[in-house]
Amino acid sequence: MNYFIGIEDIRHEINVSHMEVDDNLLSIYREKAIDFTMDILGRTERDLIDSNNGVPDKINKAITIMVKVMVEKGELLTEPNMFYLPYEYDNNIKEYMNLQSPPMTAEQKKAQEDRCRLQQEIETKGRILGLDYIKKYLRIDCKDYDDKALDDAALKAQQFVLKYIGRSFGGMKMLFGKTPPAIIHAMLIATEWFYLNQNKGYKTEFPYTFKILLKPYKCKR
Repeated sequence: MNYFIGIEDIRHEINVSHMEVDDNLLSIYREKAIDFTMDILGRTERDLIDSNNGVPDKINKAITIMVKVMVEKGELLTEPNMFYLPYEYDNNIKEYMNLQSPPMTAEQKKAQEDRCRLQQEIETKGRILGLDYIKKYLRIDCKDYDDKALDDAALKAQQFVLKYIGRSFGGMKMLFGKTPPAIIHAMLIATEWFYLNQNKGYKTEFPYTFKILLKPYKCKR
């Protein structure tokens, strides 16, 4: 059974070296391409796989095309805008589009409500990242991390990101309506970096993928 194309196969297909785009950044592009393609199709990953006994070759081709566009632009697409994508992308996905998405199950509705509630609780406090969300992203055992230090790192990361893009918390909410996924991803990267380097004087190199993620959102003064 085919699954979603891996980064090495993508690297081979678009002929890009590790020097040009490292594995971490290529993985981010791949995940974004899969998410956007599923949004455009109106399907979940599980639905697509179950309906086709695996991921169709054409879908993997489309994902590769979208990754190539992001590599060439040097930044993440901020929305699944077909304007940026060649006709070949549309031609590969059109037969798999679900024009009548099934209604959400009770479990899916509850999960969506829980996510919205948690996000609202966090943002009413002027915070974007909550500890539970951070721990899920970092895949950590609560026993292994100092909650206070991790929370301090998250707050520092949020302030650092907002200063880097030149926006206030309220201004960003007014402009984008919600915190864009790329900004959240950058904050998670920064949180982990600040936490792991808290006793090293911050002398280690900051992940350069941080700049790639935030490039589309920087305030142009």
